[in-house]
Amino acid sequence: MAEAGVETLLIPVTVVAGEIALAEVERCVAAGAQAALLRGVPTGADLGHLAALLAVAEARAGCMEGATRIVAEVTTARGLLELRSLVGATPRLGGLSWDAEALRENLGVTVLRDAEGRLLPPLAQARSLVLIAAAAAGVPAIDTSSADEGEVFRQECREALRDGFTAKLVTTMEQLRIVREITG
Repeated sequence: MAEAGVETLLIPVTVVAGEIALAEVERCVAAGAQAALLRGVPTGADLGHLAALLAVAEARAGCMEGATRIVAEVTTARGLLELRSLVGATPRLGGLSWDAEALRENLGVTVLRDAEGRLLPPLAQARSLVLIAAAAAGVPAIDTSSADEGEVFRQECREALRDGFTAKLVTTMEQLRIVREITG
């Protein structure tokens, strides 16, 4: 994750069949991640569960409790409807994000963007809901990652900043370079 002047190492942790594996959480803490990226978060209860697992993993690793934050990433329609439950779920909440591609698949939308490059309406609404929920929770709104690079990615970053997002998930060094360039 990259934002103006700050780069944060996120390690993915996934909810599978309503469970979070302690081994994944321990791997996250051992790697020194500043935050666990909780993918597929359905409810605030999942955040609370991850917070408890992080406390155990931090204690086992000899880390200060609370050192590892949580970034919740919405990947499903249910996750969008449960955004309200994330607000105030744990003091470890360090940001809210969304995965456009996973959400596109979950909603059955065939493409992310129209011919002019705009997000399709259901995805644009999802993006806005994440931004609103992050503001309500008092945490950074983090825009989705992208498969694009170059000018297309640069434009996505500009739009994210314009729209109120304070960070962008990046997956390549080129994307990180572009975020650094834009946020100077």
